[in-house]
Amino acid sequence: MQLLRTPAPLTTSSGYQVSTSGDQIVVQLNNVEVLRITLGTSMTIKSQDNLSIEAPNITLKATNALTLISAANTSVKSQGQLSVQASGTLSITGATVNVNGDGLVVT
Repeated sequence: MQLLRTPAPLTTSSGYQVSTSGDQIVVQLNNVEVLRITLGTSMTIKSQDNLSIEAPNITLKATNALTLISAANTSVKSQGQLSVQASGTLSITGATVNVNGDGLVVT
């Protein structure tokens, strides 16, 4: 029987340490976990603090459902055109709904 060894952590010159254990990839800085990626049929990215994703273009695509949940405020901003489309019912609910700009057109 051959024992599988977990490889020694990789340490970068800037102090980041990358290690693997089973289906986990862990990135630490000064022994503080800054990123953990769990691989498998599902994937989770978890951060102890803020998580930012920046790129020229970003696409989120779900073949079933996409859920966005915020425990506080949620903001969606666009410097250009913003389009919201639904093949089924589109519901907008809130204690107050404000529509600003040139007015509201309902067709």
